[in-house]
Amino acid sequence: MEDLPINLEIEGYGPATLSSPDETRYPVLHYRGDDDLDLPQDGTMTVKFHVKRETSEVDRKTGKHNYECDIEILSIEKVKGEDVAAPAKSGSEAADALDRLMEEHESDEEKY
Repeated sequence: MEDLPINLEIEGYGPATLSSPDETRYPVLHYRGDDDLDLPQDGTMTVKFHVKRETSEVDRKTGKHNYECDIEILSIEKVKGEDVAAPAKSGSEAADALDRLMEEHESDEEKY
């Protein structure tokens, strides 16, 4: 295993992504559940995990090594980060915020 921390930046550019060649890309962890994670925008996270699948191969033509794995995240143990609010997680949250701003603006107009 490499020394920690391991940089997970994805090199190269493929048609499967909408990113530009100059944009830094990283693997993404997608969460769906009943509980809001309430995470800071950026930070450090400690997780418990289980490796579900691993493959390692060498391309015969190029000699380039390729490794893939599927990792199951069992739990988030610790999170450290600045208390900066993350962007709206759904369209309804953004709509609610806009509605509040409009109500505040309308109430300010009524005062004058």
